[in-house]
Amino acid sequence: MMTDKHAIQAVYNQIKGLSLGLNLYKHSSPEDCPDEYIVINTLPIGSGIIQKCIVNVNIHIKDIEPGKADTVRLDQLTEIVVNHFEEAVSENIYMYYQQQKTFAESALKKHYSNIRIEVIMLNE
Repeated sequence: MMTDKHAIQAVYNQIKGLSLGLNLYKHSSPEDCPDEYIVINTLPIGSGIIQKCIVNVNIHIKDIEPGKADTVRLDQLTEIVVNHFEEAVSENIYMYYQQQKTFAESALKKHYSNIRIEVIMLNE
């Protein structure tokens, strides 16, 4: 059986291959993270021969002024990731773009683009 670790690692490898120049973190970010970074985490994963889960790819960008998102940069990075995950395959792991929404992180003076990737893993 595969676990969320496998799903996160598959998406992580795909994003790392895009050479975006951003720090990538699994599960959560450290307190002293840079102005731009990506956090990858998952929702629960099912069991069985075919396992499915949602992997969140959260692109965090510092606001250009308090409460005002850097929409140009967020849109640019979001488009790159979304286009890559129209269909991505790594061995027996299939990854598809599902949906996206931008959220504010007022306390951190950042906004982030939450991109949901559906991951389907085949256990053979």
